[in-house]
Amino acid sequence: MATEPAQPATESAAPRPLEQLASSERSSAAAPPAASGAAPPGVAGVRHLLAVASCKGGVGKSTTAVNLAFALAATGAAVGIVDLDIHGPSLPTMVAPDGPLQVEGETLLPLTCRGVKLMSMGYINAGAMPLRGAKVSPLVKQLVGRTAWGELDYLVIDMPPGTGDVQLTLAQDFAVSAAVLVTTPQRLSFVDVVKGVEMFDKVSIPTIAVMENMCGLSLPWAAPVAEFAARHALPAAATEELEGLFAASQAEARLFGESHVPKLQQMWGIEVRCE
Repeated sequence: MATEPAQPATESAAPRPLEQLASSERSSAAAPPAASGAAPPGVAGVRHLLAVASCKGGVGKSTTAVNLAFALAATGAAVGIVDLDIHGPSLPTMVAPDGPLQVEGETLLPLTCRGVKLMSMGYINAGAMPLRGAKVSPLVKQLVGRTAWGELDYLVIDMPPGTGDVQLTLAQDFAVSAAVLVTTPQRLSFVDVVKGVEMFDKVSIPTIAVMENMCGLSLPWAAPVAEFAARHALPAAATEELEGLFAASQAEARLFGESHVPKLQQMWGIEVRCE
């Protein structure tokens, strides 16, 4: 009598920490602030949530978010930064934490670097983590709302590109104080950043600043012309001509076109410009 070959025994991979949190009944049943009237436990002691967004990838948003967080910390403020790009987190590449990740039950303990508290999917699961949209929103709630941030003046939120699940979850479930938008001079960036301003406007989050990256290139190679001219005994006319050449080289080159920030300021009344 023929028998089917025995199947080799396989070990099921243990769920990763945040996968456990996202799928737990307790976390998925948690009421949003609008229903419960209270802030999620992780951000109860956070005074201001600042969203750094671009709605377009590759414009320097994560670099801006990290620099903003550490600049605020340098003023003496208590600061944290959370990276909400679930599929392509940048924070672990940019900031090395002081120690390993720790989890207490359903609570994530933030990592730290030079006094700034950190959290990112990349610190939890270093490899790729393909997820459908329905799984992304619970992860966002965990990273922001169930990380034990403690008392903070600012929690800087590094947003992923787009205007989808992550952005809407953040706006609907957390009291975001303001948004900082990052752009570049290209028209593609301008179109996307307008979508970002409109999105935040619809959910009553004010855009308080626009940061424009890659807006120009200065070539800082002006030599001490007078010293060079004296060393080589150049005549006055040659020295003057050389000075003119170096002065011309200092003009900023607009490699990607003219700035769109004045137009954004005119359209939306955004008065603060970061450079």
